[in-house]
Amino acid sequence: MTRLRPIYKQIEECIAWAAQQGYIGAEAAAKQRDTAALTDREKEILQGLAQGLSNKLIARNLDITEATVKVHVKNLLKKLGFHSRLEAAVWAVGRGTKLNA
Repeated sequence: MTRLRPIYKQIEECIAWAAQQGYIGAEAAAKQRDTAALTDREKEILQGLAQGLSNKLIARNLDITEATVKVHVKNLLKKLGFHSRLEAAVWAVGRGTKLNA
C-alpha cells in the first residue's frame, strides 16, 4: 500500500487543480469532510471504494444487492460533497483512517 501512496497523492493534486480550474465544485474540494455523518453501512461501502472494489464485489462482500450499493454510494457522495466515487476513494485512502463501522 505504501508504494501506491504517491499515486494517490498525485490524484489528490489533480483533484485540487481541477477544483481551482472550475472543473469540479470548489466547495466540494474545500469542504471539511467527516465520516461521522455516514451510516455504518455507508462507511463499509466507502471502505470498499477505497479498496478499489466494483459495486458488484462490494455487494457480494456485504451480502446486499448491487442496486443497494449504488444507493449507498450516491448517498455518501452527497454527504461528503464528492462528485465521483474516485474522489471519495482517494480521500478515504489519503486519510489513512480505518473506516470500519
